[in-house]
Amino acid sequence: NDPNSDPKSDFFVLKFSSYGAYLWHNIYETGGHNYAEGIATESGGSVYVTGNSDTTWGAPLKAHSNGINSDLFVLKLATICPDHAVMIEGKTPYYTTLHDAYREAAADDSILIQAMKFTEDLSLDGNDVTLRGGYECGFASNPGRSTIKGTLTISGGTVTIENIVIQ
Repeated sequence: NDPNSDPKSDFFVLKFSSYGAYLWHNIYETGGHNYAEGIATESGGSVYVTGNSDTTWGAPLKAHSNGINSDLFVLKLATICPDHAVMIEGKTPYYTTLHDAYREAAADDSILIQAMKFTEDLSLDGNDVTLRGGYECGFASNPGRSTIKGTLTISGGTVTIENIVIQ
């Protein structure tokens, strides 16, 4: 960079699981000055970033109006995870609860669980299954852990539990 030029600034957003495992990132670079001032999340997984920028981000965002001041922005990152958080390995559909997936699982199936907290009660009573927790949204890897904060009852069969914290 030319030391006499006006340096530009960009910002980025990183997401980590509650256990500190990297999940995803987005970089925002427009060739101008972009300053992220605040960040918030909602229970559905959306991320909001607020700040100011002196550049045009493109439609439908408002273009910068003059060269002296910058415009405020609120950026909503779409929910990265789908509405479902559980799947039976190698099968569709996806499920929203552990109980629904377990009810549909056959003996020796693996139930893949996204890295999040589940507050439901789960009663396992017959199928020999594996519960594998900590998966990222696309279920391609499991860099973290899942948490079950409810009653877990195992009354029959063999259950293997991997990357799951029972509270």
